[in-house]
Parts: sequence; C-alpha cells; structure tokens
Amino acid sequence: MEDKIFSINDALGNIREEVPISFLPIDTSQLDLDSYATNFGNTIYFIPKITLADVISLIEENGLINQNDKLVLKIDCEGCEYDVVPQMSELRRFDEVILEYHGNPYPLLEGLTKAGFYAEIIIPRMIYAKKLKASKDIKKK
Repeated sequence: MEDKIFSINDALGNIREEVPISFLPIDTSQLDLDSYATNFGNTIYFIPKITLADVISLIEENGLINQNDKLVLKIDCEGCEYDVVPQMSELRRFDEVILEYHGNPYPLLEGLTKAGFYAEIIIPRMIYAKKLKASKDIKKK
C-alpha cells in the first residue's frame, strides 16, 4: 500500500501560515511532572499550515496520481475540518472523503453535499462522503 498512501504531516486549513504546537514526547512514562514542565512543557514548535490545493499539488508534483486515479481524502485534523470542507473546488478532486468531526456535523454534511457528495454520519464523530457521478447514484433514505 506504500505506493497508494501519501501522508502529509502538516496542519491543514483554509490559509497558509505557521501554527504553534507544543512538544509532547512519545514516552512520558519516565518523566515526573516537574521534569516534564522543565524539559518539555514550554517548548513550542511552528509547523506549516497548508491548504487542500497544496495537498493536491504535492500529490501531483510527486507523481503519485494520474488524472483518472480515484482519490480518498482522510481527515483527522482536530477541528480544521470546518476550514477544509468549504474549499469545494479542491474537494471535488477527491472521490471519497472520510472525516472525523469535532462539534456540529451539519455544516460539514451540507458543505460536502454542495460539493457534489452523498454524505452521512457512519458512526458518532465520523462522516463518510462519496462523490456523486450522476443522479442515479443518489441514495434515497
């Protein structure tokens, strides 16, 4: 699957900027709270925030897709989904979208529908959306 999955470890949003994150070591079992606060608690790193158009460009520039390839977008971005879904012209490049949401899912469902997807909540805090190809793809509930 390595040739099918492309992971981007940047923040995702509706504008390009740098965002601060706090450093959290993977294994904190050997640290007491005082040591953690002294060594890690105040360390802030800045990471790039990119747009969905940037994601598509990175995939295309690395030769990972052809024009007819089906693309699945998996979003687990701790709140950025409300910035990403309104980027409809870029969202339409994907065939399926799976996203974890935090808060009210209805603006996301509406945005995905406006972008040409059939979208539904599949489990609590998770939306699955599939691009509609033609009117025959619309499921009646």
